[in-house]
Amino acid sequence: MNKYEFHNAGNELYAFVWNDFCDWYIELTKTNMTDNTKAILLTTLTDILNLLHLFMLFVIEEIYSMLSIKDSSSIMIDAYPEYDKLLVFKEETEELEHVLEDIVVIRNLKASNKITKDALVNFECSREELINIYASQLKITDANLCSDDFDNMVNCNYKSPYINITYFFEREEVDTKAIEEEIFKLEQSVLRRENLLANENYVNKAPANIVELDRKKLAEEKKINKLKRAD
Repeated sequence: MNKYEFHNAGNELYAFVWNDFCDWYIELTKTNMTDNTKAILLTTLTDILNLLHLFMLFVIEEIYSMLSIKDSSSIMIDAYPEYDKLLVFKEETEELEHVLEDIVVIRNLKASNKITKDALVNFECSREELINIYASQLKITDANLCSDDFDNMVNCNYKSPYINITYFFEREEVDTKAIEEEIFKLEQSVLRRENLLANENYVNKAPANIVELDRKKLAEEKKINKLKRAD
């Protein structure tokens, strides 16, 4: 592994830790914080620290020393993570990725339609164990839940194989000029990212996690822009 590959591997690992482990998985566990959940989080965190130790020697050693439960006195002599095919859950991972995609799209729908946390919500899940995940990540409480339709309110619906959700809310007076300005900014941002990702020099030389982040942001901006255009 050359210096560039080593640097790129570090960037990809940092991106995983922040975007997946911290931003999603820790948040998801808050609604089901059992002893088993805590054990899995600790095991995952310990493996992450062992991997990051290659890139951040002293900082990781300090963090490792603060763990209340650990196998060694120093991360330098701790066992390095090994691949275990029994811990590969392909179907569950694909399902979770679809659920997280649903959550991102619904959050964008709420933002683009200016749906507040007080809006009434009617939603159904195809899997009972997914209800808490959607409810916690979308900030849905018993006070928001409703079972009827409301003809006197605006509604916004989203449906996927896992969730069918409808928000009922009162539409505020539309600021056409502000919307046009937002659309213009989004179009400029989309154009900039498209040109950036069309540049082979940038795609080949920039850290892979940064390029992937640009791709995700571009896809997200296109979805939001499409929704705003539809309005």
